[in-house]
Amino acid sequence: MKKLIHILGSLKLAVGLLLVTLVVLAVGTIIESLHGREAAANVYGSRAFFALLAVVAVNLIASVADRLPWGRMRIGFLVTHLSILVIFAGALTTEIAKIDGSLGLWEGQSSDSIYVRGDGETLDPVPLGFTIRLDAFEIDHYPGTRRPAMFRSRVTVVDPDTGEQEQRVIEMNRELAWGGFTFFQSSYRIEQGREMSVLSVSRDPGQAIVFIGYTLLVAGMLIVLFTRIAQRRKAPDRPFPAFGPPRAGGIIAMIVAVLGSTAGIAAAQAPVDRNELRAVPVLHDGRVMPLDTLARESVWKVTGVRKWVRQDPVDTVLGWTFESVVAAQAPIIEIGSRELAAGIGMEGNRFASFNGLVGNAGFITIVDDARSRSGRDLPLSPIQEDALELEGRLYVLHGFLTRQAILSEPSGEDPVGKWVVPAPFASAADLVAAARRLASSPPESYPSVQVMKREVLYNELRPTRLSWILLVPAAVLAFFWWRRSEWWMGVAASVGLVVGFVVMTWGIALRWQAAGRIPASNMYESMLFLAWGVGLFAVLAVFLVKNRLAVFNAAAMSALVILLTDVLPMDAFIHPMPPVLAGTPWLAIHVPIIMVSYALLALAAFVAHMRLGVEIFSSGMRGNAALLDEVHYWYVQLGSILLIVGILTGSIWAASSWGRYWGWDPKEVWSLIAFLAYMAILHGRIDRWLGAVGVAAASVMAFGTILMTYLGVNYVLAAGLHSYGFGGSKIAMWLVIGGVVETVYVTVGVIAHKRNEKRSGSEPL
Repeated sequence: MKKLIHILGSLKLAVGLLLVTLVVLAVGTIIESLHGREAAANVYGSRAFFALLAVVAVNLIASVADRLPWGRMRIGFLVTHLSILVIFAGALTTEIAKIDGSLGLWEGQSSDSIYVRGDGETLDPVPLGFTIRLDAFEIDHYPGTRRPAMFRSRVTVVDPDTGEQEQRVIEMNRELAWGGFTFFQSSYRIEQGREMSVLSVSRDPGQAIVFIGYTLLVAGMLIVLFTRIAQRRKAPDRPFPAFGPPRAGGIIAMIVAVLGSTAGIAAAQAPVDRNELRAVPVLHDGRVMPLDTLARESVWKVTGVRKWVRQDPVDTVLGWTFESVVAAQAPIIEIGSRELAAGIGMEGNRFASFNGLVGNAGFITIVDDARSRSGRDLPLSPIQEDALELEGRLYVLHGFLTRQAILSEPSGEDPVGKWVVPAPFASAADLVAAARRLASSPPESYPSVQVMKREVLYNELRPTRLSWILLVPAAVLAFFWWRRSEWWMGVAASVGLVVGFVVMTWGIALRWQAAGRIPASNMYESMLFLAWGVGLFAVLAVFLVKNRLAVFNAAAMSALVILLTDVLPMDAFIHPMPPVLAGTPWLAIHVPIIMVSYALLALAAFVAHMRLGVEIFSSGMRGNAALLDEVHYWYVQLGSILLIVGILTGSIWAASSWGRYWGWDPKEVWSLIAFLAYMAILHGRIDRWLGAVGVAAASVMAFGTILMTYLGVNYVLAAGLHSYGFGGSKIAMWLVIGGVVETVYVTVGVIAHKRNEKRSGSEPL
């Protein structure tokens, strides 16, 4: 019996089950992308998948039993493995007992039942035990737009026994719990002036059990982490130097000096009238912003460059506005692709004029075909997608040519009402005069001059650019400090890292203030947090670990990520959030945790590349390999903990927004795949059948699951609730190329290790 338990609870079996599970999950997401959500449900709900999870549960139980007696050092192991069994028990309870239905109510309508899907297409009523009445349905819009900012249902709950009534509000991310049921704002309908609110309703007795399991899982992993730290401190060959900040007084003095010089730059601005013009408040895209921001965004959208012929963007858009005849004839609109240029008879041209496009029969035909296919939910060809994007650029320029783009005056006291162009509006002086008049007796929704100037300063200094300008030299110095151990290099690198991190933090804070929300709602903003997370660990390495390799590793990755954030052609402008992201603290909790976990795992991948590079290029440095292995392990360990915390906080957020803690959405699934991949690595390392080079090779490949979670779901699969982007063949191509390159690199590294092993008799893979 003991032998059977040992076999069933073995780490090798655990790793095998982890790998099989992640492959099945990956296949499910691909099936969903190709054939739809129902097809994927046949994978996740199949008997084979449930059998696989049952085998995983058996492995967990056997592994716990096999290690009796547990002892103090195995408390974390025990709590972690039992927590997964608790999660499984809660999920099984959900599968068996959950009620998941919907309720549609017209204003003034009441109901004492909800409807759940039965066999086939039928809807079966389920009594609530109380009555709910929709008193009003409301939609909040972003200022000056019809873009929804929030959906809201005002309801009254009536007790049938006592007749008592209680009024409640249901919003996105603000559910109503009553009588064991939870109501969520789902969607709405408007017909002939009547409004219907569609609520999703659930009763899930398994959710509380699952959340208990979540808590135990995080607690168990933290106990394991602290146990490993305690074990490492007792090790006699600990490669890390003693803790403590290097020359803190000198660093602080240099930081003060650098910040003082930055303040001097901020104070040395252009003449007052130019600053005043840039800071004129305008309404655009549902947000009041300075004219400077509108100009920069519009120039980037129309021309594809930050500055057109090195001209101030404000001057550019004013030229479009007041010299419209000339602007309409100038080739300033980026066409977008060579294929589209050839298709509209402009082969070899990168830019086209407004007049040349609106009268181009080929362009009109492609746009009409694209609209027709889009209206029938048919896929578009790349040239049709490019044509629709080009049409969007035309609309932006058209707004300036017709003097309708610069809306600088509120039309009334309504804080979400439309703004209008000032009267008169014949020159830039009219804009400034109107802004002065409004500032002297501002309406309630009119911003202060200080708020507008702060955003102009953010635009001018571009904290992302300033950050990498500081971090790239710091990373170079950190490399030479790692190799040569010169104290002055360490001080200079540390100062650059700290100041670069301070600038990144300052930039995120300014963007947060300008947006009125945490900057975590799109790809650009998530990359800001990714770079910030890596920078945070670089600073921690300087002041706490004081390990030169860790400092170089984090400095290089932080510089690389913030550099890519600044130079890649991403939309860096602030836009309104969809209602599902608004009104919840979980956005500020979940996204930073996930991005910091990605940062740590990116650092692990960087070290893993270095470890393989030692085998390939510099086998003479193999004596330093132990340090690389040590740093790599701690990055993976910490990154995995933060990754699962991020997944679990996202699950809790989903429960508060949609009424389900897990819905097999591709983003959720790929996050789980990534976690399982790193768990397989850590388990293989514990069992010692995966050596240091094997762990490094596996870590390089595992980081591909992070990239798939971060990029592939949005831009390749383009499926699921989290996919706010579009499928893109270019992103897919680069991911495939990167995967091939990484596979070749890992293969060469493993072969080189085998060669070196034969020569020196070193450890196995």
